[in-house]
Amino acid sequence: MAKIARTEPLYWFFQKLYSFVSYNRKQIIPSSKDYTEQSCVPDFNLKYRIAYIGFVVIFSAYILSIFSGKLNLNLERNFVREFAVCFGQILWQTIFLKAYLKDKIWDYLGNMMTVSLIGTLLLIPALMTSFTPVFYMIYFGIVVVIMFLEHIRRCRILRLNYLPTISWILFRLIALTIIILTTFGIKI
Repeated sequence: MAKIARTEPLYWFFQKLYSFVSYNRKQIIPSSKDYTEQSCVPDFNLKYRIAYIGFVVIFSAYILSIFSGKLNLNLERNFVREFAVCFGQILWQTIFLKAYLKDKIWDYLGNMMTVSLIGTLLLIPALMTSFTPVFYMIYFGIVVVIMFLEHIRRCRILRLNYLPTISWILFRLIALTIIILTTFGIKI
């Protein structure tokens, strides 16, 4: 094992993976202690934050495109639609919260994407089942509630009020409305 791990491509990969996780660990598993002057966390690295956000967007869009077919709402498997929703959430939050969040914008976006990653991971077990569409809608609703509560918790850790959560919900409702209206052929 040691000889295999020391081969140049594997060593390079694991070194990058370590940096990827290390530079985003405050966003993956936050603690209120992370945001004090006494905390020991690596400096901010924009490259690894963007890589983390990009990974979550692509992974979430892929899983959501598969899951949406189980809801029986005439939603075809559509990666581009789900990618647009995930990426749109980032743009929306950045545009509407940049002035409010100031220097916390990248920490917030990383935490918000971890909330999306948690929701995505919770959907995976349902993909391996075969139940009625009602089950999947209820399951999806439970996942959304978990994501909502986690978003609030992470905003508290970042010492933010409810504005980011309200904006987050507002975007989700608008996106859902647009998806439903376009799915059923209603012109917007």
